[in-house]
Amino acid sequence: MPDKPDNVEFRHCTKAEFASLVTQKMGFEVNFENPMKICDFKPVFGYIFEEDLKDYQYWGYSDIDIVFGNMDQWLRPMMGRYDVISGYRGFLSGPFCLFRNNDDMINMFKLQPDYRSILQDPLHLAFDESISHQKVRGFFCHAGEKLLYLLRTNPFPWRPREIRYQYQWHLKKKMDRPPSDMTDIIFQKQNKGEISAAFTDLIQSDRSWKRQGRKKWHIRFNDGILEEAGNSWKIFAFHFVDSKSREDFHISELTNIQASFILTEKGMQA
Repeated sequence: MPDKPDNVEFRHCTKAEFASLVTQKMGFEVNFENPMKICDFKPVFGYIFEEDLKDYQYWGYSDIDIVFGNMDQWLRPMMGRYDVISGYRGFLSGPFCLFRNNDDMINMFKLQPDYRSILQDPLHLAFDESISHQKVRGFFCHAGEKLLYLLRTNPFPWRPREIRYQYQWHLKKKMDRPPSDMTDIIFQKQNKGEISAAFTDLIQSDRSWKRQGRKKWHIRFNDGILEEAGNSWKIFAFHFVDSKSREDFHISELTNIQASFILTEKGMQA
């Protein structure tokens, strides 16, 4: 990749090579016929790539359908203060997440009592985010708890759909049961005061904006800065979760990806 920043290093690895590495490190066979299964191993990357990461303060993961802005501006104030930095407000974010590089965080996934079965299951189970959560149906579901949530968080001007979506993660955080996924593990360790975790709104996405009633957008990337055109609102990162599957979604040829381009609901253009 000719335009990559100097502090970025690429290491090529085939699916078979990755499966062999995971099997050797974990001590059991894994099945990656479904490429999405790799997502379940994201919280295990610190353990799998322990030797490669030993000189770094943090390790983490990111999806490849994300455009990042000025990462230092957002992350530097949090690094050192938090053991976990999630790009989502409500739960541990699969598209982007950072963990402090120490033995506790590297082995944190093992606190799920059945982690071996989860990782050996060929199906994608969303272990990195949420295998199970309590969906909220109807206005009067958990009415008292919901009222307290509204008073404490002041989520307005969120739309009802967004409030309901965020509220389910509020309920998950309060559940008192063995952890089923990494979000449960981090919530429970944080509730006990054993780790510090930042659940943020770092990641903006077409899916979250749709929940908030936004169908169109115009975001400009210019010399490492990502901002919404018109109001200069700075954005850490934008995730094309759904738009990239549209028939009219198109990415034009970008001769210099470090210079300037535009992101809209229909793709990326110079």
